[in-house]
Formats: sequence, structure tokens, C-alpha cells
Amino acid sequence: WDSGGGSFQITGMDGKKVGMFGGALGSSVVTKMAVTHQNKDFAKIKSPNPMAPEDVKSLEKSIKSYLNELSIPPWLSKAISEPKIGSSEPKSSVISIGGYTCAFSVCQLATKANPFSAFDIRKSLKALVTLTDTEIQSRGLPQPTMVIPKMVLVLSVMDTLRIPEVYYFKTNGSTKGVVITSELWTHSNW
Repeated sequence: WDSGGGSFQITGMDGKKVGMFGGALGSSVVTKMAVTHQNKDFAKIKSPNPMAPEDVKSLEKSIKSYLNELSIPPWLSKAISEPKIGSSEPKSSVISIGGYTCAFSVCQLATKANPFSAFDIRKSLKALVTLTDTEIQSRGLPQPTMVIPKMVLVLSVMDTLRIPEVYYFKTNGSTKGVVITSELWTHSNW
């Protein structure tokens, strides 16, 4: 799972080929959504902070509404929902990639968990809501203006797709090689 400023993509094996699911929601897009939900002009005000709990709920509702309009490919639903043979664990794990300021890094830093769950994100969001940019940054979270929108985006995708947990791996630069790195495709290596 990769997420940038303008979009996100989840890739995985669809039979013998690589499948992709994604949408035009990224960190910058959802931050702008958060500001405009507060009836503010994003051209003048770049931060939605401090955000009220109602602001977070409104942003989450909008993101989920967008996601529910997308067609989730069967390979992805199956990979996430089917348990491993003889186990209640999901058949596939979701690996997220990105640099230090990416949405997944922010979730990992805020939750202090890797892997992290939707529950972990919700708990961390409760501690961050109503904080100013300075207060969020003092908690060691990069790009404080985007922290809550990034976390709400990850949470919304996890809820919509019913992703139980996400592993974050820090990457830098071109990540095309991740698709063909066998170590990342076998669960025993985590």
C-alpha cells in the first residue's frame, strides 16, 4: 500500500499477475478536504488544526463516501478476508511503504505500534484532536498540519476494506523493486 499527496494504491497478486486498487485521495487532498469542511479557504489557511471531534467524523464520512463509490477488486477482498488454512489470521498481510513523513509513518509514530490496527489509530486520534500544530509537532509527529487528515485517510481505507492491521516499512525513492522482492511476500520474514 502506497499513499502520496494526491492518491493511494494497493497492489497485490491477482492470480499470476499484479493487481492494483487505488483512488485519487492522498495526504494533500484530504488535508484540503479537512480545511474546507471547516468552511475555511485552503488558499489562505493550510492547517485544519485544531480539529474538533466533529471535524474528524465529517472528514472520515467524506473519505468513506468516496471509497464506497470505488469498485473493490475481488482479488483484494479475498486476500484480506480469507483466513489462512487452519488459522483465523488473515491470509494476506497489508504492507505499507513510504518515507518518514508518509501517512503510514505518521500512524506508526502516533500509535507506537507496528503493525497498527484501526483501533490503534482511533485511540491515537482521540489524543490528537483539539491540539494545535505546535502541540502535535511536540509529540514527535512530522508535518503537523497533515497528521490528523493522514491518519483519517488510513483509518477510512482500513475500515472500508476491512483491513485488520497494517505493517509499515520505511522506504525512500523509487519503490518499484518492492513488488519483486520475495522477502516482503512471505509472512515469516516479519
